[in-house]
Amino acid sequence: MFKTKHRIVCGMLLLMLCTCSRDRQSPHVSQTPANTANKGDQKDFLDSVAAKMKFTYSRIKDYTNLDSASYKQHVRFSGDTVWFRNGSRPLAVIRYAVGGMNKKLLLVFNRHGECTASLMVGMDGDIDGGFDSVFLDYKIIDDNSFQTIETWTYKGGKKYDEVTVTKQFYHINKKGSILAQDNIIRSFNKPKVMTVKTVAIKREGQP
Repeated sequence: MFKTKHRIVCGMLLLMLCTCSRDRQSPHVSQTPANTANKGDQKDFLDSVAAKMKFTYSRIKDYTNLDSASYKQHVRFSGDTVWFRNGSRPLAVIRYAVGGMNKKLLLVFNRHGECTASLMVGMDGDIDGGFDSVFLDYKIIDDNSFQTIETWTYKGGKKYDEVTVTKQFYHINKKGSILAQDNIIRSFNKPKVMTVKTVAIKREGQP
């Protein structure tokens, strides 16, 4: 009789243990989407850039030749655009912000996924206490060439802003290096754009 009762008690304990085990496993099932999202860290770097994922400096350093003297550890990067993904020389553009400036960096890769060169191709912000502003953008011509367009505005004049637009052309050689080619420079003056605050100050100064 004791053995029969013992068997019944053991059976009940096993049933309880199995139920608890299923209950403990249920949170892991609910975490499946999160685990799937984390697989993004295992994806190819260029695919991650195309998906506009965010990167720490340490991960960017694993795939690029960035100099730590220019990019501090606290800087955060994010993917922007990938050009010629399936070609022999893919190009990737990543974005980051530092010192109040929004910047873009062009990375050149070879067919083995190695970064062979990098160049800043985007920038937007004021410098020198707001006396100067710079806007830099880029245009991809083909998988071997591209250009940057830099618009530098000097705001020191009273009536006019001095603007210099520089179109710089670049060539990517067989080794994956970026070589500067010809450039086109154009300078001109444009009337100052008076803000509401400037107009109010001017009116207050009038007799």
